[in-house]
Amino acid sequence: MLLFRFRRARKASVAGEPAASDRAASDAGEDPLSAMPEELIPIVLFISIAAVAIFRPLTTRIGRVIEQSQAKKHLGQDPQIQRIMQLMERLVDRMDRLEDRVDFTERVLERQRMQAQLSDGPARGEAGEIRAEGRGRREESS
Repeated sequence: MLLFRFRRARKASVAGEPAASDRAASDAGEDPLSAMPEELIPIVLFISIAAVAIFRPLTTRIGRVIEQSQAKKHLGQDPQIQRIMQLMERLVDRMDRLEDRVDFTERVLERQRMQAQLSDGPARGEAGEIRAEGRGRREESS
C-alpha cells in the first residue's frame, strides 16, 4: 500500500505536480498516507472473504468442542444426575439379562416344537389326554 502511493507520488513529482491523493489530503488537512487507494478495496474484500471461508469451519468445530466439554463438566457435578445415570446403567444391564433369558427360552421352545413335529403322533396324543384329564379333575373339584 505504501509502495503504491510512493510510486504514484514519484510519478507526479517527476511531472512537476503533486499527486491527486496528496492534493486531496492537503486540502482536507489529512496525512497523505491515511487516504486509502480505491484499488485496495477489492483486495481487502477478497482477503476478508477468504479468511472467513477458511476459518469459519475451524472456529465452529472449536466452539462445539468447548460446549461439549462444558456440558460434560456440568453433568458430572450434579449428584442427582449422577444417581439417575447409575440407575439407568443398572436398568440397561437388567434389560440385557432379560433379553438373553427370552432368547434362551425361545430357543428351547423352538427345539421342543421341532422334536414334536419330528415325532408326530405320540406327543400330540399324550398332550391331548393330559389336557382332558386336567379338565376332568377341575370339573370334579367344582
